[in-house]
Amino acid sequence: MGCCFSSDEEKDYLNSEANETSRLLGDPVSNNPTPQTQIGDGYNSTAQQQSQKGDEQSALERILHNTARNVIDVGAIDGQTVENQEYHDRSQQYNGRLNVKLGSSGRGRNYRNLLPNCTANPQVTLSQPPVSFGDVQMVISVADRLGKAVKEVKVEHKEDLVVPFGVP
Repeated sequence: MGCCFSSDEEKDYLNSEANETSRLLGDPVSNNPTPQTQIGDGYNSTAQQQSQKGDEQSALERILHNTARNVIDVGAIDGQTVENQEYHDRSQQYNGRLNVKLGSSGRGRNYRNLLPNCTANPQVTLSQPPVSFGDVQMVISVADRLGKAVKEVKVEHKEDLVVPFGVP
């Protein structure tokens, strides 16, 4: 299947299993020699054409059946809705698990939920008045002063960070 002259396609073609990439009609030049019919043999050629159409139809039906079997209809799946109480129960359960893991790791810090309390009712948060212009200006000025303070931090070298032990 790697390049255009690959022989995998020929192997698949020889296996003659019908799938979505298989040909419905065989190669008329190489596989199907033309039947030699006589003038009075019109019934046999019609029967062969009918059987070929039946083979094509059955191959098409197999392909459609395999495709329908492999397709997942997302619209037909019912959405899993989580109730408010179940949401809070799961949140407490996960917080407890995190605290156990953090406690056993030696950190000693408890995990707390960083989500606001009104996540179950977003309309409460969205209906609140916006932050005042004065508060926004205060946050901007504090951030500017903190940025300047961080830029002015200088490290003074007083002693070596690596101290040799047991060296005479």
